[in-house]
Amino acid sequence: MLLWLLDIPYRSQPVAIFSGESRSAKFVKMNPAGAIPVLELDDGRTIAESNAIPCWLAEGTRFMQRFARAKVMQ
Repeated sequence: MLLWLLDIPYRSQPVAIFSGESRSAKFVKMNPAGAIPVLELDDGRTIAESNAIPCWLAEGTRFMQRFARAKVMQ
């Protein structure tokens, strides 16, 4: 939703967690915990965890102001 609100183009990649795809060498390289979601940036770096991803996306926008950041951290 935040990607859409910020008008950031993205491509969603389904991960078959029940068949073990999230434990593959390729996926564990993106997130050593083997958990989803993972956001892969254009330069290949990755950000994992459902709290970290929107915080990174929203930083510096109207969606992440000082009070909102404190509430997320809380």
